[in-house]
Amino acid sequence: MKKLLSAIALVLAAGSAQAVTVDFEDIAPDNGHKHYQNDYLHTGTFRFFTPDAYVIDSAFAEPRPYTTQNGSDWLMSLSTQPMILHSASPFSIQSLDAGSFTDLSVLVRVVGYLSNGDILDKKVFWAKPGFGTFDLGWTGLSSLFIYTKFGTASFDNFVLNEQEAQAGQYAEAAAVSAVPLPAAMPLLMGGLAAMGFVARRRKRKAD
Repeated sequence: MKKLLSAIALVLAAGSAQAVTVDFEDIAPDNGHKHYQNDYLHTGTFRFFTPDAYVIDSAFAEPRPYTTQNGSDWLMSLSTQPMILHSASPFSIQSLDAGSFTDLSVLVRVVGYLSNGDILDKKVFWAKPGFGTFDLGWTGLSSLFIYTKFGTASFDNFVLNEQEAQAGQYAEAAAVSAVPLPAAMPLLMGGLAAMGFVARRRKRKAD
């Protein structure tokens, strides 16, 4: 029985360790945009505080075609104040996509903070016209501060993983890609069924 419980715990841990991709789909109206100013953008159990930003529909092309279109909806930050990503429980970030709105590169500085307020790390990179992927590989975060200097930057595809997620926390308009069913999930279901069978047999013997 102890071995069975240990196996189930490992399956659950494996399932919770899967990453999700925040990609800002289904927020902006078709062929339009949605403005956030000093407001929270909720994405399941994650949320962004945006001083001045737009979620842009992939088909939106006014007042001019957006050079950073990458085939999906994305977030454009207009402010030099930090955009803050945080969660109700510790999380990790593998990577994010960033690009410049104009024909010039934009300086982006990303700073990670732990739950005790300590700075985990910081990285600086140049976001070029069109999206590029930037690897971070940070764990144990409580928040992520994203600073944009010398221009307007666009962001998409935050690859995140939340540890000890609190179900329903920050739940609002979904912008998180569906996470595939873990391959070990059938093992979990089988283990639960076995536990029920053993419990019934013990009860019959006791009777």
